[in-house]
Amino acid sequence: MKIIRKIHWFIIFFILLIPISGILLYPYMPEKMGTHWQFSKTPDCYSNKFNGTFYPALICVITPTFLLIINIIASTRASKTSKNIPLFFLDYVTFILSLFLSSTYIAILLWNYGIDFSIPIFMCVSVGVLLTSVLILFVSLVNKQKKTMFAAGDKQCSCSDGKYEDSLIEISADNIIFKDYYFPAGSKRVNFSQVEYVEVKPPTLRNGKWQLHGTGDLLFRIWFPADYNRPGRDTIFVMKLKNKWTEIGFTVENSGTISELFKNKGLLR
Repeated sequence: MKIIRKIHWFIIFFILLIPISGILLYPYMPEKMGTHWQFSKTPDCYSNKFNGTFYPALICVITPTFLLIINIIASTRASKTSKNIPLFFLDYVTFILSLFLSSTYIAILLWNYGIDFSIPIFMCVSVGVLLTSVLILFVSLVNKQKKTMFAAGDKQCSCSDGKYEDSLIEISADNIIFKDYYFPAGSKRVNFSQVEYVEVKPPTLRNGKWQLHGTGDLLFRIWFPADYNRPGRDTIFVMKLKNKWTEIGFTVENSGTISELFKNKGLLR
């Protein structure tokens, strides 16, 4: 997976557009700038020229820059054997957010420049487009992940040599690798010598059927690697590690084969 992707350059462009716009339009800004609106075309808060131009720019730059750095760092840890949906989702959310913040900032500058339009109406439309875009993106990516997993099908394994691999886990004779374990990216290897037992549970709400990625409770007692088709799985596995109070909840593409494999290793409870 490329660390710097094409969409990152678009994000960088919109981030840089914010301070560049402020610098270019600063000489044309009034000494008293409107910086906040409620439900009226008239601002309810004003600031001086310098603060009104550059403080909002700083605020608009910090969040997308932070998300971009996190995603680039996560790209170095992303699994090469599976499509990391959280990583791509964060990419596009950061892109949408950077576009939203840059357009909002430029709109405020243009209003203070003297172009007459309603900032509240502009913000309502912009926020609506932002939320709709994120929702559509999330639904499309989840559907794409489902299609990818269904197309791959259930991979069979030979339990005699104790090996198995699908888009979610990889099992060898000595260990198991949970792909996309960490958020937003990164796999985790667990040696079977560290495993106390593996428990099989039915796919219910309480057992984590709808837990797509992350902790299963507020105390972080159980962690689920990413599986965006988990609501459609027929079995939830819970792995208890020796001398650890946390557990790993996971699902696989072929639960019957995995159950037999763990049973042969004497780990199935």
